[in-house]
Order: sequence, then C-alpha cells, then structure tokens
Amino acid sequence: MDRGQFPSKVASENDPWILNLQTMSRYKEQLLQQIEGERLQRAKRRRWGATFAAMLVLTAGAAIWHRNANAPKSNANSSKTPADEKWSLAALLALKPHQIEELDIGLTNLLCAEGLRGSENLDLDKSLDRLDDMATRVRLETDRNMHRFRSNPAGYENSEPYYRMAMLVTVLQQDFGIIYNPDRVTPVGVFESNDKFFADSRDVFIHGLTGETKSGTCSSLPAFYIAIGRRLKYPLSLVSAKNHLFVRWEDQETRLNIEAAAVGMNTYDDAHYRKWPYPMTDQEEKDNGFIKSMTAAEECAVFMSIRGHCLMAAGRSNEAISAHEQAVRLAPQAKLYGIILDIAKREAAARTLPQPRGVGMPPDPTLWDDPPETAWMLWHQQQAIRNPRPLLPGEPPDPTPRPPMPSQPGIPSFGLPPSQ
Repeated sequence: MDRGQFPSKVASENDPWILNLQTMSRYKEQLLQQIEGERLQRAKRRRWGATFAAMLVLTAGAAIWHRNANAPKSNANSSKTPADEKWSLAALLALKPHQIEELDIGLTNLLCAEGLRGSENLDLDKSLDRLDDMATRVRLETDRNMHRFRSNPAGYENSEPYYRMAMLVTVLQQDFGIIYNPDRVTPVGVFESNDKFFADSRDVFIHGLTGETKSGTCSSLPAFYIAIGRRLKYPLSLVSAKNHLFVRWEDQETRLNIEAAAVGMNTYDDAHYRKWPYPMTDQEEKDNGFIKSMTAAEECAVFMSIRGHCLMAAGRSNEAISAHEQAVRLAPQAKLYGIILDIAKREAAARTLPQPRGVGMPPDPTLWDDPPETAWMLWHQQQAIRNPRPLLPGEPPDPTPRPPMPSQPGIPSFGLPPSQ
C-alpha cells in the first residue's frame, strides 16, 4: 500500500488487529486496577502496623505505670502519646519471637538497619512501597509469560516453582538492575575483613537494593528476594550455610534452593552448601541450624547479628554488643551467636586498652610520629636504599645518586648493616 493510501474497507470488529487492541486495552485496565488494589492493601497494612505498634507501646506503658504506681511523680512532661509512635527498632525488639512471625521480612530487615552508617536517608514507607511495586511487576511478567512454561516445562526443570523463581530473578536483575555490589566482589576463597564488608549498611541490608544503588551482597540479596516472593505468596525461607545466606522454596511438593548472590537463576542442593563457601561438620550444622529453613525470629536474629557487625565496624562497641545479645535472645539454640557475642565483648575490651607506642608502625622509632601510611612508605624507601637489588648480568648501574644514611646515636640499628 502506498503512503497515504487507505484500505478500501473498514476493519470489522472480528479483525485480528482490532481484537489485539481490545486485548491490550483490557490488559492495561486490569494492570491499573491491580496496581490500585496493591496501593490500597499497602495503606491497610500501614494502618495495621501503626495500630499494632501503638498497642505494644500501650501495653508496655501500662506495665511501667503499674510497676511505678507508688513512685514519686516526675516534673518532666511529654506531649508524645502512644498514638504518635510508629514502627521502630525498639518496637520490633519489644515483640516476643512468636509475634515476629506476623511481620513482613522486608519491614524487619529495614528496621534492623535503623541508625547505621549508610541508612541516614532510609525512608521506611518509600522502601516498602518500592518492594510492593517490584512485586507487582514480577507478578505481571510471570503471568504474561506463563505460556512459555506451559509450552516447554522441560526448559524450567518441569517445575512451576522453578519457573516462578526464574522470572522473579530475571525481572529484578534485568528490569530493575539489581546486582551484587561489584566493590564487594573478591576472588574465590578471599574474604574482606568485617570492618570493610560491614562498613556501609547499604551493602548488607535491603535498603541498598530498594534505593539508588540497587546493589547488595549475600547478606541482603536473599532477604530482598524473599520479601518480593512472599508478597506473591511464594513459600520462601531464609537459609544459612557457613558464612552465607541463600533462599529456599519449600512446600509439600518442592524443595528448591536458590542462590541469590549469582547472576541469573542458579540452584544447588544441600550438599553444595555443606561444602561452600566453607565446609561444615555435622556437629556445626546441628549446633547452628545450618541448611535449615528459618523461622521469622531466626531471620530477625540474622539481621541483628549483621547490625552488630556494622556497629562494630563503626566503632560503636557497646551498641554492637547489645545487637549481638538480641541475636542470642531471638535464636538461643544457635551456638554461633553466643560465640560472636563473646568475640565482640573481647574485641570491645581490647579497644579500650591503651595501645603500646609503635603498634602497627614500622620498626623504626624515628617514624612513629608520622601517620602509618607515611611511616611505612618512608620505611620501604629506606629499606630499598639500605638493601639495593642486585644487578642482573649486563644491567647498567643505577645512576640515581643515593645519599648516605648515617646512624643516629641511641637509635638501634635493628640488625641492619650500616650505610656505605
């Protein structure tokens, strides 16, 4: 048909092109209705959460009043009422373990990041709304592409849970740009120190994934995927290996482990995680609940332990100890949390002791007044002058003049030969 030429007949209502437009219109209408429904449910959840928190504060307030009924009244007045209280870390920790089962894992995780370095701009409602929006997108794309699974189930391990998790991972990674933070990637078998890995809470809590960075680590990605999946009614649980977390789909018919820290959809059996990233003994698995689907209270214990590491990395030792104590309270059966708590206490005590002069510095007292980086640089320069590299056969001598370094009275030579 030439440009500008019109068809000779008007398309009928049975024309495939018209039917396709009608289908797209219905799909768009359903999409808008579904999004609006999600927003109404979110508002309802927020109201319920605020009411629940207020009830907790009222209950605690009543107990305190009863205990202090005969105590002298304070002159201090507060205009803040229980109704003003909102969800906070304190409200979360006031719950008993069985009460945490009713909470969204996303909410629990975000509350445990409160007040940490990297969470200064954390907006709880905005982060939860972001999780809801992402879940809606995953649901729509999963339903829209269901025909792929129906027509070729073998391509998805003949498992609808596998297909659904593959879609969840694909949408979050490709559509939303979710990634493992490349700055935290290390060679196989090499792990960063806690002070570096836990320096920024955005790397280990899910607000780094709902925020602008859209990145996380094995400490946050599993909880993030679970928060999205549970919004879709997927039976997902958090599972720990030794120094690692992963996701599990578990119902009466399926038990599927999903590696959240990888690119794309990756699944491994339990035997893999018993050996990776660190091998574990049968006793360690039993004592710490490794390879077992966690309860909500155990999930919260993980988050509080991560919080403790972040606080220790920031030099807030007393707060770190309190966080680790909460982890022990929430999961007393896991011996690892008690071990971590003891280590935190010893480290905090060591930090309060005066450090002998010269610790962490080169073995040359004349350099101890310089910053460590400068001192070590000068030390290496002096070492190079004192111990020049032997010349290779046929190599010309170094023309750079090297001034002599006379020894100083009263300064030990540390076994070094005198300068020439």
